[in-house]
Amino acid sequence: MAAVGGTQHIVPAHPTLPSRGPGTIGHVLDERTKAEQKEQDLLSEMKRRLRQMRAVRALHEGAWLINIAFYMGNQWATYNRATRSVYVPPQPPHRVRHVSNVVARHVDRWVAKLTKNRPTMNVEPTTNTDEDKSAARAANAALEHALRVVKFDRKLRAALKTAAVCGAGILRPAWDWKAGEWKTEKRYNLDQQAGTVIDIKTGKRIPVDRFTSDAAETVEQPLGEVVLDYVPPFDFYWDTDAQGPFDCRRVIERSFLPIDEIAAEWGDRGRRVRPQKQDRPEILDYSRRLIADFESKGGWETSGVNESIRDRAAVYRYMEEPSQTFPKGRMVVWADEQILDAGKLPWGLDRIPHTVVPCTTLPWRFWPRSLMDDLRRLQVERNKALSQDIEARNLTRWPKLLVPHGCNLRRDAWNSEAGEKVFYTPIGPYKPEMLTVGSTQHNEGHILRMDSDMRDISAQHEVSHAQVPGGVRSGNAIIALQEADDTVLGPAAAEVEAATEWIGSTLLLLQRENYVERRFLKITGEINSPYVTAIMGSDLKGSIDVRVVPGSSIPQSKYLKEERVLALFKAGLIPDPRRALRLMDRHDALDLYFGEGASRQIARKENLMLARGEHVDVMPEEDAHLHIEEHEQFMRERKFDTRIPPEAWAVMRQHVGDHYESLADKAPLLDLLAKTGMGGGNFRQPGSIASEPGGRSVGAGVPPGRPPGGGGPPGPSRATAGAG
Repeated sequence: MAAVGGTQHIVPAHPTLPSRGPGTIGHVLDERTKAEQKEQDLLSEMKRRLRQMRAVRALHEGAWLINIAFYMGNQWATYNRATRSVYVPPQPPHRVRHVSNVVARHVDRWVAKLTKNRPTMNVEPTTNTDEDKSAARAANAALEHALRVVKFDRKLRAALKTAAVCGAGILRPAWDWKAGEWKTEKRYNLDQQAGTVIDIKTGKRIPVDRFTSDAAETVEQPLGEVVLDYVPPFDFYWDTDAQGPFDCRRVIERSFLPIDEIAAEWGDRGRRVRPQKQDRPEILDYSRRLIADFESKGGWETSGVNESIRDRAAVYRYMEEPSQTFPKGRMVVWADEQILDAGKLPWGLDRIPHTVVPCTTLPWRFWPRSLMDDLRRLQVERNKALSQDIEARNLTRWPKLLVPHGCNLRRDAWNSEAGEKVFYTPIGPYKPEMLTVGSTQHNEGHILRMDSDMRDISAQHEVSHAQVPGGVRSGNAIIALQEADDTVLGPAAAEVEAATEWIGSTLLLLQRENYVERRFLKITGEINSPYVTAIMGSDLKGSIDVRVVPGSSIPQSKYLKEERVLALFKAGLIPDPRRALRLMDRHDALDLYFGEGASRQIARKENLMLARGEHVDVMPEEDAHLHIEEHEQFMRERKFDTRIPPEAWAVMRQHVGDHYESLADKAPLLDLLAKTGMGGGNFRQPGSIASEPGGRSVGAGVPPGRPPGGGGPPGPSRATAGAG
């Protein structure tokens, strides 16, 4: 305010420039503008990375589509680089396009061989302390549970089939909060001091006198569980700087989700996402139908391409490995030109969860080479040769005519009628005559060479096709040839084992970070004896170092394994027939001939009673060997279980010692049976009472609680250590 000539003038503040102090409207507008600009910059960065990755992936899409077409039997299709799609050229009416789909059977056998044996996985302790050993044992149980829950075998078969056709399959371990067991929780809490009822889910307070609800007082919530999702190659983008399948620091994954699911997961931002009209705009209609057919035949699990695209939208997830800029990694989710989420890697991960299951890796590029790339060219030559044979046979049975002009031969006069008289007007020495067809006998040898080359490429010779090679009559020689075929799969098996290690380690990491409540897991023991154990994420600690036994996934002949065990049994090196049957994996025969099922159930019930410190009497009619085996396995598996008190360990050792004493009491009878030949010498079991050449019984007079030969359960001095 200023005074001029005695008159006061008020100078108003500028109406368009609000105050910029903290907490003012101007400050809030500035912060909102900065946040929106930052979000737009992030979206621009993501779209730029997507364009770069898509340009790199476009170099492989043509081979993928052609390989899928060949696997599905559309082997006369070709790829148009201009439209980036597969099409079938028009077929002339007189040409034959025969298809003998041999490559599909080669792919299926290749997948069957690599999935015949699941890779043997073990979790190693980080140190030699009892605590780390106990954590490793719990991690092994959790890993076995996770592989069963995620249906690992089925997902691995889908990944390997896509690897054989497209070069690699992508598996992504993840955490699904909607899966797993359900727990019952209270929905409302009563605050007596405030006189209100609190809704646990929303946090809303309701006065007690106004609280009226027809909803249940308890609500069931899922605990969440690990899952293993398959990502089709057409929905996966990789880092442009990656030099190999295991050297990728950035990936983008695309998934097609329903609009209501997007809104439920991302709230207000998700509700602004609009459905799109087409699922994969970069792929034309015929190619989309081709991929849908491949999916329906088990090529991969789920991708959304064969589902209705109505009310769906493409959601992109960008993930980046931890670095100095982003110590906990980075994840950005966007859809329909807007950011849905941005932050660190999800589910407590410290790595990109995507795992590449390759076919044949190349050291200078990320995407591997597929088996179909080599088989496809041979299949083309084979189809051409067979088509030529059919055309030649048609021409031989119905040859072409060389008709001079002016002979007045009707166009419909030449047909397949037998004994028909064909009239024509002769023109000097010329008359209609048949054109001869060249011989196609050389095609037979060409086809045989193509088949031989295919067998060499896929390592599937005669024995792999249930055919005996010429001059081979010995069964062992045939099995040796089969193993030689399987040995060629060593590099591919090594890649599968490396991918399995990464998947197992990531699954354990997800369990460690998200098993916040105790879970009861069904586990199979060392000798196929199932039991239930309780595990929390804190029990796993640092034990997520999964190791796969090298060569465990290479296929082996079950028949040869049984023959070797049978030979050792006949030679007396395996004296126990039940042990021989277990080595053959004939558990059905164990129950049929020895009735092990009921005896094992009784022994497992005794384990639970002994772990509580209860004394259990040894009955003379019990199978002592089987009970000892079950009790000792239980003691090995629970050796570091701190929940079992020291007195219970002493009771368990005493009970096992009673079983050994019962065996010692039966020693004279076993010696008599052995001398008279009634025992046959093959029915002695490991740790049982046998006779030495001098006639002395091995195991007679065994001290209570001690097995013969010093084996068996640990001694009493370990009672306190076992409890720890």
